[in-house]
Amino acid sequence: MRYTMLLTRILTVLLVAFVMITPAINAERAVRAEADLVCENWISNIVYQKGSWSGDSSPYVAGAQEIITHDTLVGWFYSVEP
Repeated sequence: MRYTMLLTRILTVLLVAFVMITPAINAERAVRAEADLVCENWISNIVYQKGSWSGDSSPYVAGAQEIITHDTLVGWFYSVEP
């Protein structure tokens, strides 16, 4: 019984702390150039770790498409060749 009450109090304090901290967190939308760089770095990382991308040591970004939901840009879809 005491353990349950203690756990409830701890969780309540953590929840209150989280709610108080959350408004101070700022986020910003990534611009296309940043997304392009992330894609290129991801490809480079895969080639570095595995030695190739689908058997090719020099893959490249063939194109990108916007992902839009309810008139809101939520991300980009990148095509990688080969």
